[in-house]
Amino acid sequence: MQHILKARIVRATIRSLAKAFGVAITASALLLMGCTAFATSASATVPVIPLQFSAGPSGAGYSYDIQIVAPDEVTPEGMGTATDDVGGSCASDAWVDHGTDGSSGFVYTVQCAISTAEPAGTTVSVGYAGTDYTAVPNQTTISGGLTLTATTPAGSAGSYTSIVMATLLVANSDAAPVDQVDVELQDGAAQCLTPNLGTPLPDGLYTSYSAECVLTTGLPFQGAAIGFVTGSDYVSNVASFSRQVTLGGTFSPSLNQYEMNVLVPVGGAAPTGTATVTDTDGDTCNSSVWTDEGFDSFSSERYEATCSITGAETVGANVSATYVGNHSFGQSNVFDIMSLALTGSPVTSASGNTYLVTLDQIEPTPSHAAFVEDQNGNSCTPSVWTPTGSDGSGGNLFTAPCTITSPESGGTVVFATYGQVGSNQLTVAAAAATSLSLSGTPTASVSGNSFSITLDAPTDVMPLGFAHVVDTAPGSCTASSWTDDGADGHGGELFGTSCSISTAEVAGETVIATYVGNDYTGPTTNVLTVSAAPSGGGGGGSSGGGSSTGGTTSPSLQAPLVVTSTSGRIGSTIALTTSGGSGTGVTSFTVTNGTGKGCAVSGDTLRATSSGTCVVTATKSGDPVYSSVSSAATVVTLALPSRPPRVTVVFASTKNSLSSRARTSLLALSKELIPGASVTVTGYANGRAPLARARARVVARYLLKRVAIHVLIKVSTRSRTGRSTLETTSQ
Repeated sequence: MQHILKARIVRATIRSLAKAFGVAITASALLLMGCTAFATSASATVPVIPLQFSAGPSGAGYSYDIQIVAPDEVTPEGMGTATDDVGGSCASDAWVDHGTDGSSGFVYTVQCAISTAEPAGTTVSVGYAGTDYTAVPNQTTISGGLTLTATTPAGSAGSYTSIVMATLLVANSDAAPVDQVDVELQDGAAQCLTPNLGTPLPDGLYTSYSAECVLTTGLPFQGAAIGFVTGSDYVSNVASFSRQVTLGGTFSPSLNQYEMNVLVPVGGAAPTGTATVTDTDGDTCNSSVWTDEGFDSFSSERYEATCSITGAETVGANVSATYVGNHSFGQSNVFDIMSLALTGSPVTSASGNTYLVTLDQIEPTPSHAAFVEDQNGNSCTPSVWTPTGSDGSGGNLFTAPCTITSPESGGTVVFATYGQVGSNQLTVAAAAATSLSLSGTPTASVSGNSFSITLDAPTDVMPLGFAHVVDTAPGSCTASSWTDDGADGHGGELFGTSCSISTAEVAGETVIATYVGNDYTGPTTNVLTVSAAPSGGGGGGSSGGGSSTGGTTSPSLQAPLVVTSTSGRIGSTIALTTSGGSGTGVTSFTVTNGTGKGCAVSGDTLRATSSGTCVVTATKSGDPVYSSVSSAATVVTLALPSRPPRVTVVFASTKNSLSSRARTSLLALSKELIPGASVTVTGYANGRAPLARARARVVARYLLKRVAIHVLIKVSTRSRTGRSTLETTSQ
């Protein structure tokens, strides 16, 4: 379990000792397992400075964090080491650069774990082995563990207090601790420090030392708290407790699913009671099905139950949860129901669209910004709220505009969020195309004709739809491989594509084209008429190796046609290619499922939804000289893609909102994942399990909006860097 290194205590201790020794502190501080030595060049004289440590169980023994605050931004070259007196040791030189310490130093940390048992009373020496810094080894002792108990917050004179009892177990043969215990609410709302641990009491193989402190807040809900020993003579776990239900979920007037969490000390009975959610509209839901969410990384097991209120909940309604059963958990935190609406008239545009977010809440002022995002990861943040009056039922209305400046195409879904509240969705509408033109010189032919289609669009956004060409036979073809042919001369953009009707067309037939897509709408094209085939001339002579009968020249055979693209990867499109064939005809492809599923062709692009094989046949249409030809049915093998590398996204201190850089990384990852992939998301927050979990969940939600994958969420409270990591475990 991670012990917490408090920078403010470190700096204060260094300053006070510097004053006592009468020296200027310019050397690096080596923070090791609760003990620190200053380190500088090999010739320097350095005092021994006991400071806090960072250590926690890892397997049978403990994992140790070693931190160096170096005077220069130069990564340490030596090894951080930990050695105990029962034969265990570890070392590592995998230093991580955490940047400046906020003063004049640079922070580097390394972890190593002793995998053998370290019972209470074990002495551990920690140090640094290298030539770039010197350090005096220091020692600490393994304790028997820290526990916390607390009362449910009681109100008096507008404040609420909870009395916390901290107890540290020490091996009977070891000296009494001279430490205090720092207790903090995990949301940072309150903190208290016990007196020095005292009142020794026999406890079997141990002696217990206890002390109390009082947590005080202005709210009846204090939630989960953690406690840790502030001194350096004993190594201990970070202890945790919660005397109340923690309520989470979504809080909007529509369907709401609620999450109730409780902490039970390790070894304690799992909850079997009923958690009930109630709002002030009189709606309720409850659950007695508890899921063990695992160890909270401190000293408790976290359990979760869920339920949904299906009726509409009015803005301003209060929601809270209670527990009745085999534990005495107090009432939960209270949430207000809010409403978030997204409005706008988005259309296909190269410069994006403007949106308006409307917040309806009971509070007089919004506490933070909303966030608007489309399904492609383009976003904007409307941060300036304008009050617009009452909602007519006790709530307050606020509006905030923002503009997504990236291109948006018709059919794109856009939504907004405000904390845990989500808005309605908008869909980008199609823009009206100026015209759609069909060109070509179709003549009567047994193998059809080729056509070109030009879309004149009002904006420079590449079409996502397809052109559909059809004659009165009816024969048809489609094309979706568009090229940008430049400006149209009056503010728009021209896009072109082509396709071939491969069935016979006779003189007098008419041909038209339409555009099918969500991004543009437009008129049907002009009409082309198939003309009569030119006379064979000479009363039935041959041409290009063909033969003539009754004055009509028959087309020649093409060279054999072969599909040459025979492999690819799931999750990526495969460009289909051929060799052989003759003449100027257009090549098209058809596909059927082999051992794979979801095989489909669009133009000359193949995709599938599972690994395996697809069976592709190519056809090259005829022209005035050659008849059409088809390839043999060809097996194309599609393999699973390689697993994406590990992705890390970093959060600002105490925050769980995604930065634009984080969104860019996650969007890139979503494009590498295939549906059904499995990803483990681990959230990190130093000593704060709820924050770590929130960071993991916001990352998971972002991915799940873009690709249908399986996500496993994990939590770690043993990192000083606020981040989430994503490991793709199967693809």
